Order: sequence, then C-alpha cells, then structure tokens
Amino acid sequence: MSREIALGNGRLFAAFDADLALRELTFPHVGQENHTLGRAGGLAVVLDGENHWLDGGDWRIRLRPLGDEGRRARFLAASRSLEIELRGTIELDAARPVLRRTFRLRDLSPRRRRLGLLVRHDLALLESDLGNGVRFDPSRRVVMHYKRRRCVLLDVRDAIGDGVREWTLAREDDHGGLGSRGRARSDRLDGNPTAVGAGDSLIAIRRPEGDDGDLLARLTLIAGEEAAELDAELARERGADGLVLDPAVDDDWAPLDHAALERISRGVCAAHVDRDGAIMAGIDSEMIATARESYAYCWPRDGACIAETLEAAGRGDLAARFLAFAERVIGDEGFFEQRFHADGSPASSWHAWAGPDDPHRPIQADETALVVLAADAVVRGGTVAPERRRRIHERLVRPAARFLVAYRDPETRLPLPSHDLWEERSGVHLFTAVATERALVAASDLAETEGDAASAAEFARVAGELAARIPHHLFHREADRFARRAERTATGYHLDVTVDASLAAAALLAPPDSPYADELARSVRAVERELGTPAGGIARYQGDTYHRRDDLDPGIPGNPWIIGAAWVATWRARHARREADLAPVRRHLDWILARAGDSGALPEQIDAVTGADLSVKPLTWSHAEYLRARAALAEAEARLRG
Repeated sequence: MSREIALGNGRLFAAFDADLALRELTFPHVGQENHTLGRAGGLAVVLDGENHWLDGGDWRIRLRPLGDEGRRARFLAASRSLEIELRGTIELDAARPVLRRTFRLRDLSPRRRRLGLLVRHDLALLESDLGNGVRFDPSRRVVMHYKRRRCVLLDVRDAIGDGVREWTLAREDDHGGLGSRGRARSDRLDGNPTAVGAGDSLIAIRRPEGDDGDLLARLTLIAGEEAAELDAELARERGADGLVLDPAVDDDWAPLDHAALERISRGVCAAHVDRDGAIMAGIDSEMIATARESYAYCWPRDGACIAETLEAAGRGDLAARFLAFAERVIGDEGFFEQRFHADGSPASSWHAWAGPDDPHRPIQADETALVVLAADAVVRGGTVAPERRRRIHERLVRPAARFLVAYRDPETRLPLPSHDLWEERSGVHLFTAVATERALVAASDLAETEGDAASAAEFARVAGELAARIPHHLFHREADRFARRAERTATGYHLDVTVDASLAAAALLAPPDSPYADELARSVRAVERELGTPAGGIARYQGDTYHRRDDLDPGIPGNPWIIGAAWVATWRARHARREADLAPVRRHLDWILARAGDSGALPEQIDAVTGADLSVKPLTWSHAEYLRARAALAEAEARLRG
C-alpha cells in the first residue's frame, strides 16, 4: 500500500498509508535507519468493547498535508455503518525527533456507547527483528521499544492526564501472526509487561466512564539515539501544557487544486531533506517485499533536480544544505557515485567497473553535471554568502567541472560512455552530453566571478566544443531528431533512435539560443507524439519494461511517469508564443493533478491501462518536476500578458 502522507524534519521521518497506519519510521536520519521496514502498525476504534480496525469495514479515510513545511497533516476517518467519526492531526516537532498524533473520536449515534482507540506499533529497530525488546515502564507510565542505542518511547495524554494506562505487548508472530492485535479480544488489554524478539505493542485509550463528550487524546512518539535522551524529551512534552490538545482542524476537504498541490509538493520535497543535506528519492518500503531494496537513498541526480526546485520555491536553505552534502561526498576524481546513504556513505550500485585499464567509470556522468547546475542555481539565487560561494567553487564545482572536461573521447570530444538517466544502459547519451555542456558554462561563470580566469576560460572552451559536436554526432537526419544514445564505433557512433523522454529532459537544459535548439524542439515533439499512453501522460521510452504489465499491448510504449508529463509541460510553457500554446501545458498539469488524489502524494509511475499508482509513492522527483512545470506556466502566462 502506498504512502499517502510523508513527513520529515531532518532527523525523523514518518509515513502513513491510506489506513492511517504508520508504515515508515526513520531516524537519526531521513531515510536511515528504517525502524518499521514498511510493516503496518494499525489503528482501531473500540465501540462497546468491539474493535473496528481501520484497514477493514466501510471506513472512508482521508488524509491531507497541512502547510508546505512537510511536517504536518490532518485526517478524517468516518464509518456510516458504525456511526462514528475520527479526526485529528499528525505533526513532527520542528527539530526534535518527536511525532505527535492527536485524535478526536466522535460518536454520531443516539445510543450511549463506550468509546476507545487502539494504536499498534510494529517496529524493527535498526532494521531487524533480532534483539528487539518492548516493555512497559511503570515509573514513567510509557511503553518503550528498544535495542542497543535506539529507543522509541510512546506516551499518551488525554482527559485523565499523562501516561499509558492500558496496554499489551506481544511477539509479532504470536496469535496467528496478529501479534498484540490478537490479544485485544476483551474490554480491557491484559497489561503484558514485556516482549522480546519481534516485539510489538498495543496501547488503548478510553473515554472515561460517565463522560458523554468526544474522546480527545494525544499520542506522542519520541525517538532516541540514546535511552537517556528520552527522559528529557518526555519531560518537555508533558510540561508543554496541562490539557490535551483539541485536534479540530479545517474541515475543507474539497478536491485538490493546483495551488494546494503546489503547497503539498513543496512540503514533500522539504520532508525528504536530511539534517546533513542528503535528499531522499522516496521512502516507501513496499519494494522490499519483492526486490529487497528501496528508494531510500540520495541519488545526486534526483537531489540536484530537487535542490534546484527548492531554491526556486524559496527554500534555498535546504538547497544549500544539499550542496554541503555533495561537497562532502564528491570523489577524489571529481565525480559522484550512483547513490548514497543519508550519512554520506556510498550505497549499493549496479554500475560495474569494466576493468582496471578501462577509462570508463561505473557512473552516471549526468549526475555530476546536474550537481554543478544545482550549485549554479543556488549561487544565482543569492542563498549563499560570498565566502561560502568561494568554497562551493573550489571544493565542488571546479573539481566536478575538471572531471567533466577530462572524461571525454579524445577524438569526438563528446563524453565517454557512462550509464543513462534511467540507469539501465551504458553509452554516450544526449542528456549527458547536454548536461555536461551546460554544467561547464555554469562552472565557467562561477570561476569568472571568483577570479579564477584560467578555469573560466578552459570550461568555456570545452563547452563551446560540446555545443558544436553534439548536433554533429548525435542528430539523426533520417529520423529528423536527436538520438537518445550513441555507441562508439571505429569511425564514429552508431545511433539509438528509440524515442525517449530523456530527449525532453535534455531540451529543458538548453537555453533558447542554443545552436541546436530547433533540433531539440523536433525531438520533444516526437516524445509527445510517440510516448502517450491510454492512461494519459508520457512514458519513459518505447518498449519500457520497468513495472510493465505482462499483457500490455506491444504498441503501448510503457507506463507513464509523472516526470515525463512535467518535462513536456515545462518545455512547452517556456517556448509558448501565444495563449493557445499553453493549452497542452495545462492539459499535462491537469493530468498530474488528477493522479494526486486526496492526499496530494504523487507516485513514480502509473499503470498504462488502469491508471493505478505504481512503484514508489510519493516520489520526491515527481513533486519537484511538477513544481518546475507550474513555475514555467506562471512565467509564460506573465510573459504573454506583456
């Protein structure tokens, strides 16, 4: 099940599914470590001693982020048959590893019933069941999950006061695999005080006897890298105020419009930025069940694109944090590995070395170029002080640019082979070549600003060479558009003319006065013409097999990706010459909006036939490219109004 709400504050990340179950909990970094591994906790409403879990029955559940900081959301769960309504908020502290959920449970029945809530947590601290413990601490009246130097404390505040008063603990595989949920079979939980191994917990919150009002409660989760930290945080939470917070929030559940999705998208991007600057691609553990992998990594490619968007959206502080991260992890030769953990350590990669004497690196050279372009955007945005700008030039941009200069074919002067934007095939790619050219232009400008005349001249010279060589080697005259990829031969290149959305991405990098702008324009039109699907949107490329249905018609190129539609929309907006030119821009953006549902979370891709979400959700890159397209539309509208 996809993650509909994703919240992060740099230290703690939490994501919830459509049933309001906590599915991802990561600390001390965003995306690292994952202490749920995607396993669902769960939430139930108790009516007269009968438990009604939100993952069953006729519940209508809605979730929506609040604001654009990526730290708050609201929810509404209602059951017509049960005549009950549950609403509240989910909020991360601004800086501390603290998650608060507030609840208002309202009985809509004329009958007088006993009300309660059950909240289950199924944790795997340090990403494993081995050695986990969970216990009730009577001195503080809290439930604590713990293992070595990782602890999660659970506390309740309600009309009676602070502290957990009813609970049970179990092993996750007890009671037919239901764990503590299987022990909740009476009017009162049994108070089992401890469990070890794959331990899970269940906390009950009840409306006091004789109280006919709404059940109001706040459940606080405090994560700690050391057990001693929890006491201080608990004291701060309990000392904040003496009353349970009223979780009533704005009841406007109107369908999302573009303004709302923009706010949500800014929040999603912000939520995925770690305290040390890494930007996570997506934290959705559904993939672990089949691939034993996830997207909870920082790809320099994704991070650079998202950082540019954050800078444009007024969050230059987060974009600058990413540059500091990039500065720490750039390799000695000036290039980036495929992806990194949030703490900066290299992550697993499927890009392999060809051999000790092969000059080709197991990298995506476009990632290095895109980080340079992100640095240029942040510097131009005025986010960094002059002394920081010099450091960016000396320790990040100049080393990366020098690598891009050196990593070229001595005969053709194009980049040497590397892996493509999609990380699937090696070769000389149009997107990589254009990204390299534009990165060297940006690096030259920054070098000139910093008084480094020799570097400025060298980078400008090589950028000029690339601008001349790209159309000469990579334009396919019979197809009347660019090839997506070239393979080196003894006499030049063999061109791969598969229509690929990366052609549109390349076109976005080039300025309007590029010497090959017309050729790029014809390439984008081919993308829009050839990569449409029955579900709308733009597929990655012809014959894409990633998450492809076995029964998909061969004539359908593949599943549409959010970023594909956003790229085409952005390019069209930037090249609009009259109001009528904006119609397809709005059509692509409306298609993206329709994919966002109630919560505003955008997936990576969509089933080409059914339109169902596929792969990771939310994908941070999807939200970033949507924001870029919306900004391009606004600029075009202003320009055409004169």
